[in-house]
Amino acid sequence: MGQAKRFSARKPRFGPLSVNPETARVREYQQSRVGFQAEQVRISTKYRTRLTKAKSHLHDSKGWSKLSSKEQVQKERELMNRNQREKEAELNAAAKE
Repeated sequence: MGQAKRFSARKPRFGPLSVNPETARVREYQQSRVGFQAEQVRISTKYRTRLTKAKSHLHDSKGWSKLSSKEQVQKERELMNRNQREKEAELNAAAKE
């Protein structure tokens, strides 16, 4: 699967779509995003996924269970702060384009 083009709307998907009015409204709204708004959503989704995967790897690591609860909270905060800094840097770079 290829890389998404920057500042472009999400592609409409072909196949059976829900006829639920709420779902249809959300789908229409998502496909209307273009420009920086589309890129912002793409970046936010990417970093939300990265954070979830990183937390999962952290919790599955060998030393995690040996850490005190205070140290565990500190490790998670460090992870979240690093993720937030990277996300903000990418958003700022996208805003300059």
